[in-house]
Amino acid sequence: FIFRISGSRFNGAIGRHRMILSGLAGHAVGYSMLPFVRSEWHFILPSITSGFGHAMLFPAVVSIGAGAFPPTYRGTGTTIVLGFLEIGTMLSAPLLGWIIDHVGFAAMFATTSLSAVLVGAVYAVTEARRPDVDRYQEPVVPRTPAHVALSPPPRPTADGHPAVAYSS
Repeated sequence: FIFRISGSRFNGAIGRHRMILSGLAGHAVGYSMLPFVRSEWHFILPSITSGFGHAMLFPAVVSIGAGAFPPTYRGTGTTIVLGFLEIGTMLSAPLLGWIIDHVGFAAMFATTSLSAVLVGAVYAVTEARRPDVDRYQEPVVPRTPAHVALSPPPRPTADGHPAVAYSS
C-alpha cells in the first residue's frame, strides 16, 4: 500500500516500461527470498521487495493495456486486462500447486522467480524498446475555474426554463 501511494507518480517520472521491468525484478527478488524464511520476521524483506514489484507492475500493465483502447472504451480495456490477469492466475495456480505437491515450495518459488526474470528479459528486448505512448492520446483538458467560465451557457430545459449549471 505504501509503495502504491509513493509510486503513483512514477509513471511520468520513469515511464511505464521501466516500471514494468522494475516490478518484475522486485517480484523475482521477493520470490527468490521466500524459501529462506524460517521465522515470521523473515517475511519483512521478501514482502517489501514483492510489494515494490506489485506497486510498479500492476498500474503500469493496466495503464498500457487500457491505453490501447480509445478513451471512450478505457473502462472496457481495464476490464479486459484485469480479466486476463485472472485467467493467468487460473492457468498458473494448478501448475504451481503441482510443483508444490511433487517437488516442494522452494521449487515453486524458484519457478515463479525464474518466470518473472524470463518475462522481464523478453519484455526488455521487445516491447520496452518501443516508445511509451498510448495508442489513442487526447490532450487533457484541465477543469479550472477559467475553463468553466469559458464554457458555453447551459441550454434551457424542454419546458423553456433556464438550466441550472452545477460545478463539479
